[in-house]
Amino acid sequence: MAGAHDSGYYSSIIPNTQLDNWRGCQAGITNLGIQSNGDIKGCLALPDEFIEGNVRDTNLLDLWNDPKSFAYNREFKESFLSGFCARCPHSVVCRGGCMSMAYNFKRKRDNPYCFYRIENDAFISTRKRS
Repeated sequence: MAGAHDSGYYSSIIPNTQLDNWRGCQAGITNLGIQSNGDIKGCLALPDEFIEGNVRDTNLLDLWNDPKSFAYNREFKESFLSGFCARCPHSVVCRGGCMSMAYNFKRKRDNPYCFYRIENDAFISTRKRS
């Protein structure tokens, strides 16, 4: 469980933003969601382009066990990240944070609300003004 969830994970200012070590977005890795119409996604907050099937015509266990399912997360590569997230020292573990937050905001894996990013930008901006 991550206390910060959508907002980033590696704050150097705000202690205890997470209860466990953040291991990146778990959509399709340890959890999935089923919409009211039966569509299956790794996370219900992801847009419809991430639908993996529908419970009316897809066996849920077969879908879950299919190595091709949820490839956006199960086959994660650092090259999937962009912008600040691609340069972040936490990228290997964090994997760009909450995929839904990043993707719904920017349509790519570059989380604009990461605490680490916000702190980094604030300190750099302060140094530039000095």
